[in-house]
Amino acid sequence: MSNANSLETEAIPPPTPTEESTLTLAQERLWFLERLHPGSPVNNLSTALRLKGMLHLPALIRSLSGVIQRHEVLRMTIQPAQGRP
Repeated sequence: MSNANSLETEAIPPPTPTEESTLTLAQERLWFLERLHPGSPVNNLSTALRLKGMLHLPALIRSLSGVIQRHEVLRMTIQPAQGRP
């Protein structure tokens, strides 16, 4: 028998900050393209969902907040240092 509370998990702890982190090749490519064309929406991915039924807004907010807490990539920024990401 499943319990709704069993679905709740704690956020994965963020990694310890380091002085310098390296980007993947894909991340470096996106960084470079953003520098070439600042603010361009070309590399943004979007999708639309049609939800039917009643929306429980607090549950949606908790769900999205949980995803953001779990995935550091959704919170990260890339700062250049000496012209490099």
